[in-house]
Amino acid sequence: MIFGEGITNDVVSIILFNTVVNFSKKNQKLDFSSGMEIAQDFTKLGFNSLFLGMVVGLICAYMLKKIRALTKNPVSECAMIFSWAYISYVIAELLHISGIISLLTCSIF
Repeated sequence: MIFGEGITNDVVSIILFNTVVNFSKKNQKLDFSSGMEIAQDFTKLGFNSLFLGMVVGLICAYMLKKIRALTKNPVSECAMIFSWAYISYVIAELLHISGIISLLTCSIF
């Protein structure tokens, strides 16, 4: 329970930090409408990161289920899982969404 609470705090702080950094790059003045824009960007960044991690995790799980040659050797199975998790991280960073959140979600799936 403590582990889940700690991860939730980390996820929220990472997404909020990325959202504020993206907002500060636009050089806009801070007013009431910018709060709504930050909230919208926060939600979009969070869902996109979660969605990407979910998709990559499900692809990895599907491949491990259907291609039985990958599961005969524990070393190749672990290498495949780590590779897909890293792919999730790299794709997320290339799309300018949170790679850490995508990696975490991929690992859970």
